[in-house]
Amino acid sequence: MLYTNWTVGEKEYHLRLTTRATVELEKKLGRNPVEVFLDAAGGHLPTLSAMASTLHASLQPLHHGITEGEAFEMLDQWFEEGHVMTDLIPVLLEVFQVSGLVGREPGDAEKNGQAGTA
Repeated sequence: MLYTNWTVGEKEYHLRLTTRATVELEKKLGRNPVEVFLDAAGGHLPTLSAMASTLHASLQPLHHGITEGEAFEMLDQWFEEGHVMTDLIPVLLEVFQVSGLVGREPGDAEKNGQAGTA
């Protein structure tokens, strides 16, 4: 299973969206999650709730059982480490790529070293 890595503190998490998680996320967001992030290309920043929900859903396949509250705490810690909200957009776009929701440019995995398999 392909995934992308996200590091918070000393812990590395493997992120990926399954079909089931994507369908549940669509229900929660009221639209396709990829659509939410494509709006960012047009200058419309996704809401923090959309990004946090996408993060939580992408943790579930390989870190099942992490609650939404725990995902929020991880995100808070990540922000405390100096990251900002817009830093999360490329992470989540990589999640969409490894999950097969959007295409990937040839050689992307090799260039950024983000993708792995489980």
